[in-house]
Amino acid sequence: MHRYKGLESPVAIVTDVDGRSPGWEDLLYVGMTRATERLIVLTSLEDLHERM
Repeated sequence: MHRYKGLESPVAIVTDVDGRSPGWEDLLYVGMTRATERLIVLTSLEDLHERM
């Protein structure tokens, strides 16, 4: 994710979103804001539900 800061891509795939790593929210934000056409986030429903 750090390499994509300030760059855009038509497709972004964000994996391993589990909320256990320090600074995960910042990395998720950077990853999710890079996609211009399609965003894919791979996580479990349990992890997603816990973070909302």
